[in-house]
Amino acid sequence: MDTPKSKAGHRVVSLDAETVTLLKAHHNAQRRERFAAGDTTGWCSLALTASGFLRIE
Repeated sequence: MDTPKSKAGHRVVSLDAETVTLLKAHHNAQRRERFAAGDTTGWCSLALTASGFLRIE
């Protein structure tokens, strides 16, 4: 993924504590489901960007 052309291309989204907790719980549930399905190599995080998902190592 390329960097934005200007600083205006960066966005920060503020989330309340409850939303962060729910997102973390959902992420952990997805990890458990992947593990149960046999995926032991895909333990990465993904960030949603305008052009799709970005893998975070």
